[in-house]
Amino acid sequence: MYKTKLGRPCRSALYVALAAAIVTTVPPQLAAQDSDALEEITVTGSRITRRDFAAASPIVTVESQVFEESSTLAVESVLNQLPQFVPANTQFNTSDTFPSATNTPGISTVSMRGLGANRTLVLVDGRRAQPINSTLVIDTNSIPSSALQGVEIISGGASAVYGADALGGVTNFKLRENFSGVDMQFRTGITQEGDGEENRVSLLLGSGLNEDRGNVMLGVEWTERGEVLAIDRDFYMDALKDPRTNTGSNARMNGFSYESSTTGMSSGTRTAYQTAANSLFPERPTGYNVRTTSPFYLNEDRTLFKVDLQGLGFNGDIANDINYKITPSGTLTQTNLDLRYSSPLERYSLFSKANYEIMDWLEVFSQVNYVNTTNFQVLQPSGAVGGFGASIPYGTAIYGPSRNVFTGATLAEYLPGGAFGLNCPATGGCTNSQAFPVSPELAILLNARGANILPTASATNPTPTRTYDPVTGVEIPTQGVNAKWALGVTMDFLPPRTIENTTNLYQVLGGFRGDLGLGDWTWEAYISHGATRTDLDYIGFVSTQRLRAVAQAPNYGKGANLTGLASTNLQCTTGLPVFSDFEISEDCIKAITANYTDRTRLTQDIIEATAQGKVWDLPAGELRAAVGLTRRTNEFQYYPDATRERNNIIDAVVGSFGQANVKGETEVKEVYGELLVPVLTDTFLAQDLELELGARYSDYDTAGKVPTYKTLFSWTPIDWVRFRGGYQFANRAPNINELFLDASSTAVTTRGAEYCRSDTRELTGNHPSNPNRAAAQALCEALIGNTTTAFTADPNNYTGGRADGVMLQISSGNRSLQSEEGETWTIGAVLRAPFEHAWLADTTLAIDWYRAKISDAITQISAQTTYDLCFNRDGTSNPTYSIDDPNGVCRNIVRDATSGAALTVNSTFENTGTLDTTGLDIALNWRATIADLGLPSVPGDLGLNVSVTKLFEFQAQEFVGGAFLENADTLARGGLFDWRTVTTLRYNIDNIDVALNWRHLPSILSSNYVTDPTTSVGGAEAYDVFNLTGNWNITEAWSISGGIDNLFDRQPNRIGAGQVFNIAAENGGGQTISNGNGSTSAGYYDVLGRRFFVNIKVQY
Repeated sequence: MYKTKLGRPCRSALYVALAAAIVTTVPPQLAAQDSDALEEITVTGSRITRRDFAAASPIVTVESQVFEESSTLAVESVLNQLPQFVPANTQFNTSDTFPSATNTPGISTVSMRGLGANRTLVLVDGRRAQPINSTLVIDTNSIPSSALQGVEIISGGASAVYGADALGGVTNFKLRENFSGVDMQFRTGITQEGDGEENRVSLLLGSGLNEDRGNVMLGVEWTERGEVLAIDRDFYMDALKDPRTNTGSNARMNGFSYESSTTGMSSGTRTAYQTAANSLFPERPTGYNVRTTSPFYLNEDRTLFKVDLQGLGFNGDIANDINYKITPSGTLTQTNLDLRYSSPLERYSLFSKANYEIMDWLEVFSQVNYVNTTNFQVLQPSGAVGGFGASIPYGTAIYGPSRNVFTGATLAEYLPGGAFGLNCPATGGCTNSQAFPVSPELAILLNARGANILPTASATNPTPTRTYDPVTGVEIPTQGVNAKWALGVTMDFLPPRTIENTTNLYQVLGGFRGDLGLGDWTWEAYISHGATRTDLDYIGFVSTQRLRAVAQAPNYGKGANLTGLASTNLQCTTGLPVFSDFEISEDCIKAITANYTDRTRLTQDIIEATAQGKVWDLPAGELRAAVGLTRRTNEFQYYPDATRERNNIIDAVVGSFGQANVKGETEVKEVYGELLVPVLTDTFLAQDLELELGARYSDYDTAGKVPTYKTLFSWTPIDWVRFRGGYQFANRAPNINELFLDASSTAVTTRGAEYCRSDTRELTGNHPSNPNRAAAQALCEALIGNTTTAFTADPNNYTGGRADGVMLQISSGNRSLQSEEGETWTIGAVLRAPFEHAWLADTTLAIDWYRAKISDAITQISAQTTYDLCFNRDGTSNPTYSIDDPNGVCRNIVRDATSGAALTVNSTFENTGTLDTTGLDIALNWRATIADLGLPSVPGDLGLNVSVTKLFEFQAQEFVGGAFLENADTLARGGLFDWRTVTTLRYNIDNIDVALNWRHLPSILSSNYVTDPTTSVGGAEAYDVFNLTGNWNITEAWSISGGIDNLFDRQPNRIGAGQVFNIAAENGGGQTISNGNGSTSAGYYDVLGRRFFVNIKVQY
C-alpha cells in the first residue's frame, strides 16, 4: 500500500512557516521586565504535576548551579557523576572508531542504570528532543546549555507517561521560562598542564510582551573545547615503556614490511625458506626458527627485523626511544603518541522561545533550537596490510613496460639517470627485480621461495585465476622465485588521519494551549519538526587502489605519471620511501590519499495533543485526569562514501571496512491517559493516600500494537513520612537501526589474543594448559575450513592475525523483531525531620528501592560472546567442541581460509536477552543557619547533600537459554559499582557561596569476573576525587564564579592488573603478569588531572 506524503522540502517549509506565523503573532514592542511570575512546572514524571519529594515516582532535580560548578562544559560528564548514570558516549571516547549508521564519533549520550542510551529517554521541556542517528539517541551536545534551568531525572521508569523507550528512565532538560532581561556569560577553563582549554560565550535576551501577556527569549552560544594528548599525562607516559602493560601499543609497526607466507610451498621449499630466514638473524637463540608466516619489517637501514623475541634484528633504540616498547607477550610494538584523552569540539547554537496570550483562554507558543557542532578524531596511521597491501613484481622475468617492443631497447626513463631512478641495461629492458629493487636481505628471502609454480586446474578449482605481463604476455607464477611479493605499509610518513564530524541539527516546535472551558481543564497541542544532518569527513585517508597504483609503478612510484579513467592523472615525484629514507613529496601524498564523506540524514515529526483537569470531587479530594494523543515519525538515511560501501569492488579506504546504506522509517500512533485518585485524606494513619494510574496504547507500523501501563501510590501516614512506589510495564519497539541495518562492519575489541592463537589467554582455547586443546584445535581447523593454512602446519605455535583481539563484527538488522518488555518496581519513603532542633529541622531523607527487568531484550550476540560460547568457556555451552554447537553460534565465525586468522563474526539483532537490575537510591538534604547551631558569632548557612546508590544485582542473559551472568560490582557494561556516593558541603554567606564536592567510588572487580569468577585480572581500587567551587555576587548585575576540579590532582585508577600474558615459544616462552599501568575507565576516573575554571556573568 502506497502512502501519499509531502516532499521533505515542502514539509520543512510548512513547519518553518507555521513557526514564523506563531512568532509573528507576538507584538513587536519589546521591553526588559523583571520576571517575578511563578514558573510553570512542565515535567515531573506525570502529566498531572508532581515534583521531587511529592512525586510517586523517584525524581532527582539537578539545578543549573551544579553545571556552573564544574570545569567541564559537557553536560553528560556532569550527569555521569550522579549514581543513577553509567557513562555511555563521552568526550573521552577517542580511540580509533569508524563511523557507521549506529556510531557517530564525537557525540555524547546518557545511560540510566546502565540499561543503554537507547532505553533512556531524553526530553527538553517535557518534549522529545531531536535524535542524532539510527539508534534514536540524543546527543547532549545539542542541548542549549546557556538557557538551561535544570535537569529532572525520573529514575523509576516513565514509559506510560512519556513513551515506551523510557524503560531506564527519563532525563528532562528544563529550559528557562518567561525570562526578561539580559544574561551574558563568559566562561573559560584549563587543565593544570595547560591544555584541554574550554571556553563558552553566551548571550540570552528576554522580554515580556504587552503587559506580560507573553514573553520572548533569544539565546546564542559559542563553545570550544581543546584536545588533550595522552602523552602529556604521566599516567600514560609511565605505561609507554612498561613491558607489563599493553597500554600505549599501536595496532601494528609503522613503516614497510614484507608480508611473508609459506602457504602452498612444498615441504622442501619451506625448509629452504626457513634456512634462509634463520641465516638473516645469527643472533637468534640456538635452535630457534624465525617465524616465516608473519611479517618481516624493514629497519631504517633496510635490513630485516621481527617483532618476535622483543624485536629480533631490530637496530633501533628500544630502551630510550619513546616510539617503541616491548609488550607483555614479549613482542616489539610501536607506541601510540597520537592518542587523545579528550576530543576537541566547537559548537554554535541558537535558541528561541516565545509565548503570547492571544485571548484569556488561548495562548500560542513556539520554540526553535539550532546547533552546529564540529569535532575531530585523530586516528593511528593507515595500515595497508593483508587485503589492503600491494603485490610487487619480482624475479628474472622481463618487466614488459620497460622495453621497446619493436627495437628491444630499454626505455629512457628506466636507464641510469632516468625519471624512475633505476639502473637497468641499455637493451632488453629491466627484469622485475631491477624495476622494483629490494634490499639484499629481502632478496635472500625472496630468492629462497623455490621453483616457479603456475596455477593448475583441479577438481575443486577447475578455472584457476591466471595473471600475465601486460606487454610480454608471459604468465606470472603464483609460487616461486618469480612470484610477486606482498608489500605491507603503515604510513607514518603521512599527515595524521582525522575524522571531522559536522552536525547541523534543528528542531522547530509550535502550538497552542489554553482553557477548555470545562471546569479547570486545560489543553495543549503542538507540532514539531526536527532534522539532523551529519557529515563525516575522512581527511588524509589512503585509497587502496591509488596506493597500489603508485607502489606497483617502477621503483615504487618514483617519477610516476599515471593516467586513469576519465582523464584522471596521478603524479608522484619521489615515490614511496620503501628501501631508502627520504621525505615523500607532496604530489605523492596527494596521489595516494583521498578524502571521503559519509552522510547521515534523520528527520523526526511529532504531533501531540494533551488535556488535563479535574474529573469530579471524591470524598478524599479531586479525581484528576490527563489524556493525550500523539503521532511520531522518524525517517533515517545513512549513505557511506561510495568507496566504503559493502558492495563496492573497485576501491576501498585503507583500514576501513564495508558499510551498508541504511534507509528506514518508523511511525507510531499513541493514545494515553492518567488518573490521580485520592483514596483517603485526614484519617488515622492516612493524612493522604493517592493512586496514580496510567496507560498508553501504542500502534507501531513495525512492531504492531502494544500496551504500557503504570500503577503508583503515594501514602502519607503522618506528616513527617511519606511512602511511595508502584509498578510500571512497558513495551519498547525496535528502532530504525535494529530493524533496517544492512550488513555493516564494525571493528570490535575482544579480551585479547583470540581462541585459536597459541598465545591466547583463553583457557578453553588453543592454550597449552587446556586438557581439551586437541579438540579446540580441531574446532579451529573446522572454522577455517581446510587443512592447508599455517594453523594446521603448526597449531601449537600459531600466532596468525592480530594479537590485540581486534576483529570485525558484521551487524545486521532484523525486520522480524518484536518489542522488548520492561517492568519496573519501586518502593520508597520520604522522611522530613519532625524535630524543631536546628540540627535537624531542615532535613529530608529519601530512600527508594528499585527493580528494572527487560525481557526479550533486543541485543546482538557479540563477537566475544560468540567465541566464548563456541569454545565452551562456561563448560556447558559446547562441551564437544563441535562446529554445530547447541547454541548455533559457531557458524557465525568466519576465519581466513588462507592464513587461518580470525576475520569476522556475523551478528544479527534478535529478541534474545534479559536484563534484571535491583538497587537502592538514598538522598539526604540538610540545611541550617550556623548561628542556630550554637555559634552565634559565625555568620552564614551550611548545607549538605548526599546521594547514594547501592546496586544489589545486575544480571544479564545474552541469549535465550543462556546463563544469567552477574555484572554488579564489575567494570562490565560501562562500570556497575557496588555503590556510589556524591556529597556536597556548601557554605553560604550573604552574596558568597562556597561548595566542596566529594565523589567516592568503591573498589570494583574486573569485567572478566562476569564470565570467569576465578580470573586473576583485577579491577580497580577505591577512588575519591574532590572539587572546590565558589561564587560571588558582586552586585545585582555582576557575579563571578570559579573553582578547581580534582582539587588534589588524583590520578586515574589503573585497571586490569594481574592479567596473565602467555609468551609464545617464538617470543621466548614464559609469562608476564600485567600491572594494569596506563589502563583506566575515563568515564569514571579523571584522566585530565587538576583543572581550573572561571565564569563571569552579567545579568540585568
